[in-house]
Amino acid sequence: MHALLLDFKQRLPEIELVTVERSRTRLAAALRNGVLDILIVTGSLPLSDNKALPLWSERVLVALPRDHPLSSRETVYWTDLRGLTVLLSHYDPGKEFEDLLISKLVSPQDRPKIERHETSAGESSRALLA
Repeated sequence: MHALLLDFKQRLPEIELVTVERSRTRLAAALRNGVLDILIVTGSLPLSDNKALPLWSERVLVALPRDHPLSSRETVYWTDLRGLTVLLSHYDPGKEFEDLLISKLVSPQDRPKIERHETSAGESSRALLA
């Protein structure tokens, strides 16, 4: 995303590019009211009076300490998260990650423990395993 925004700014320097971080509800309202021209969010956001287009598809990445038992693996599977603690943001896309975990690990006893922390989309990570 960072590279995309830099490229946009280089190609169209006459256009003022400002990013805003707010809750989904506030962003959707700002788009509807004409305060924002474009809204980029993860997942889906029902906006019946606007057009939504997918920009890209990303894999979910896991950040682990070097000495964590899963850190030597090439791939971490959803079931590998059993018994671990997953740190999520109070903000978006924290709820989406939680919904994704629930959809992948249907049984409550299979789900990892989820903790929420005050992190924002501007920080380098959105979800961490402890």
